[in-house]
Amino acid sequence: MGEIAAAMPVRKQAVELVRLAAPVVIARASIMCMVLVDTIMVGHYGATALAELALANAFFFVLLVSASGLLIGTLIFTAKAHGAQNYAECGQVWRRSLPYAVLIGFAGFALCLLTEPLLLVTRQTPALAKSGASLTLMLGASMPILLCYIVSANFLEGIKRPIPPMVIMLFANIVNIGANWVLIFGKLGMPELGAMGSVIATILVRFVALCLILGYIWHMRDWRLFGVRIPDPNGWRASWRGWAEQRKLGLAHGLSAAIEASAFSAMTLLAGLLGTLAIAAYTIALNLIGMNFMIALGFASATTVSIGNARGAEDYRTARQIGWTGLALCAAVQATIVIAMAVNPAMFAAFYTTEAELLATVIPLIALTAWVIILDGGQGIMATALRGWNDSWVPTLTHLCSYAIVMIPCGWWLTQRAGHGPLGLIEAILIASAISVSLLCLRYIWLTGRHVRAAR
Repeated sequence: MGEIAAAMPVRKQAVELVRLAAPVVIARASIMCMVLVDTIMVGHYGATALAELALANAFFFVLLVSASGLLIGTLIFTAKAHGAQNYAECGQVWRRSLPYAVLIGFAGFALCLLTEPLLLVTRQTPALAKSGASLTLMLGASMPILLCYIVSANFLEGIKRPIPPMVIMLFANIVNIGANWVLIFGKLGMPELGAMGSVIATILVRFVALCLILGYIWHMRDWRLFGVRIPDPNGWRASWRGWAEQRKLGLAHGLSAAIEASAFSAMTLLAGLLGTLAIAAYTIALNLIGMNFMIALGFASATTVSIGNARGAEDYRTARQIGWTGLALCAAVQATIVIAMAVNPAMFAAFYTTEAELLATVIPLIALTAWVIILDGGQGIMATALRGWNDSWVPTLTHLCSYAIVMIPCGWWLTQRAGHGPLGLIEAILIASAISVSLLCLRYIWLTGRHVRAAR
């Protein structure tokens, strides 16, 4: 059916992707910008405080990314229902995702109790393990709040309304900067809390953002059309059955995200074995990778929504082309940042620290990190595009091979045997990302070609 008409022109696809991606990129970048601001402000407070925050984020990041992956079905199934003009189903997807987000959030908080023994097992110093664990526990307490926000943002992106989450996150960043200044450095009569102050500010900001996005969804003008206040007319049992495919896709994506995040956290622990200076430098490089990956996430979200819409309308040729268009656009945008980082890494390092020793360690890492960004962003786009085609498990296996089986051993060998220091960790990420994007592109060619041929 979708093959009867010609596919949407690539130029039109590109315009639509940019229109959807731009506010999502800003919103995603704003989320990461809070982490960036925390890292910069805590880094200026002291290298030890930065190392404590890095260890806390290393463990919490694995839980958060895994939990967020479990909820990817909200975005994909909302987009597909929207493309099929089944607007009431969009609201049902959102409603059944919220309690799931809360349950996952509490499970994540419970897992945060394991932080200190895990840090000790990985040979972190007792002092760093204790302080890192206390920060992780506080972050974990806010996980249900953050996951409900993510579900709601996914819903709005799925119905092609990415502007409200963008505005909310921009406002949240302003609140975060002020709260950090007061709580980290002890301004306006508050105690000087260092890294702990940054975490308290983060929790406050997450609560404010959730209240704002829930208020918007509940009171938007066409809430009746999307059924956001209307329970499933067939009861919760029917809702649970209708949720099965959404959970299945989320489980695969959540496991994939857990593998990748765990692998990157393992690299942080390897950096910890090299000393406080190495972990601080690696944290800065990883933060830059994460910031730029927000661009990829924005384009990935827009690509997935557009693929879902096209598949909902049974336009499979357009759906196939959208994946390649999203990949090309993301690479073009990231290329400008990559060139700047490769040419002048010292400029980027100066944003994070003024300590001479740390600058000398981190500048070579940033220069190599520039080339990681394109490959890492590409694999993010293609993995999410495949999920837009309901490809559950192959991207997960690809991440397992690339990041768990290849990257971690490479990182260990390059740092512990080859003597490359923290630079070896970035080299290992570069190798793993190149393998991942190559495998995912090959899978996309095969899978989408099969769907297009079947539709003829």
